[in-house]
Amino acid sequence: MLMKHCTLFILQSISGAHISNINLLITYLQMNFVISIHTLDMGCKNVLDAINCKGYQNHDFP
Repeated sequence: MLMKHCTLFILQSISGAHISNINLLITYLQMNFVISIHTLDMGCKNVLDAINCKGYQNHDFP
């Protein structure tokens, strides 16, 4: 679920090619990385498990 949203967002950002979109994309990916690491620390086995953890499924996508 997350991967589809993320891929879609990346494609939209690249196709738009606006500086603001690229900055937003970088911030978005950094935020997801931090959340993934934090979720891993909370007991998930790997990144795929982290994506499916509670609190992550209901995350609002930009």
